[in-house]
Amino acid sequence: MIGRAVAAGLGAWAGAIGVVVHRQRDDLVEMTLPWGVLLAWALLLVAALAAADLAPLGPAWAGGAWTLVVLAVQLGRDVWIQGDALGWSFLGGGLLIAAVVTGWTAYRTSGSTP
Repeated sequence: MIGRAVAAGLGAWAGAIGVVVHRQRDDLVEMTLPWGVLLAWALLLVAALAAADLAPLGPAWAGGAWTLVVLAVQLGRDVWIQGDALGWSFLGGGLLIAAVVTGWTAYRTSGSTP
């Protein structure tokens, strides 16, 4: 039970930081590098992988908490996550990362004894 709570806390932490930084970018030569969304995805990946060691289906708990934080931000009047390509890639990429890590770790630990 504590492992699930810590896994959810990791996901919520990654979601809160991701919402704040996902819009950051740098203009290089003739290309824009969206380093904020890359950092947000990396934080979620680290949180999900850490959650995998904390509880069975820990990445699902982390991904669920990440989703709740990101959606809770949308309930306010301020729109932090806009409906453009960067906003949708932040949402979709985060959900994909959580789902893939959950599937991979569930497969990796299936049939094993604790």
